[in-house]
Amino acid sequence: MRPGTFADRTAHERGRWAKWGDSRGANAPSGKVNSLPKKDSIPNKSWALTSFSSENKGNRRLARFAIDGDPRTIWHSQFAPTLAEPPHELAIDLGNKHSIRAIRYLARQDSGWNGSFGKCEVFASSGGMSFGESISTPTFKKTKLPQEAAFRPVNCSIKWAKLPSGGSAV
Repeated sequence: MRPGTFADRTAHERGRWAKWGDSRGANAPSGKVNSLPKKDSIPNKSWALTSFSSENKGNRRLARFAIDGDPRTIWHSQFAPTLAEPPHELAIDLGNKHSIRAIRYLARQDSGWNGSFGKCEVFASSGGMSFGESISTPTFKKTKLPQEAAFRPVNCSIKWAKLPSGGSAV
């Protein structure tokens, strides 16, 4: 079966409700949601999204929501009018050079899982958009709780996350 097709319409309809509606979706969380811990985090106010592979504009699942700090918003790769094939990527300018030692991830906080990811690759650059080998290849679990993948500290000003194709979604 190719990505974006559904043998079971029930799963498709659940995904549709997660995707359509206002900027937070028809089933956006209305109660308590999890958040990423602030301790030892680089404040995201100075961050800027320098590039991204895809976003879904039709229902406002914009790439900037991946770094806005609001657990009620989500970024989703494009699925309409056409499906954007993986891998999907985000490049984040951290504003200044920092020593980073981990990446934190929070899955969408509504009832959906579509668009969440498991495997990813993390890259770092101390200047510009030239990246070498990945500094980490974490695999995240299927949970709504915050997760952290630690790696050896690296000094950088730009962080790039690549979500590979083939079994990367949780």
